[in-house]
Amino acid sequence: MIDSIKRYVQEQNMFAEGDYVVAGVSGGADSICLLCVLLELRLEIPMTIHVVHINQRRSRRRCSICRSLLP
Repeated sequence: MIDSIKRYVQEQNMFAEGDYVVAGVSGGADSICLLCVLLELRLEIPMTIHVVHINQRRSRRRCSICRSLLP
């Protein structure tokens, strides 16, 4: 799946080297997936990723999951 996403991102010129990307994550499955994909893409397209945690008053565990993914 990640290869399909990489190909699509490159075909659409969604990101360029040196871009700044802001990702809003809540700790849910969809935003964690988004963050993982962005971190993987960063290996091929050097970009700066800023992560904003969106607290929807859910468990603290979700916050720690988000933090654990960051380098």
